Amino acid sequence: MVIAALAWNIKSWFALMMHRHSDRREYIRMEFRTFLHRIILIPCRVMRQARRTTLRIIGYQPTLDRLFSAWCTIERTGFT
Repeated sequence: MVIAALAWNIKSWFALMMHRHSDRREYIRMEFRTFLHRIILIPCRVMRQARRTTLRIIGYQPTLDRLFSAWCTIERTGFT
């Protein structure tokens, strides 16, 4: 039960970091399984070099622009 609540919170916080209000509403109403497949399960290659880890995105998905938009918002707020 706790893990389900945490997963729901991740989805909700991500939705609140969206720029457009229509995207916010769409992601808040979205089921977690759909959110998982659109945002979390992105095919990428993990490359470890010296003291650095790089993620290279392999497959393009139309939701990547929303992911990067939310990421920029999170960086500006100073949560990272």
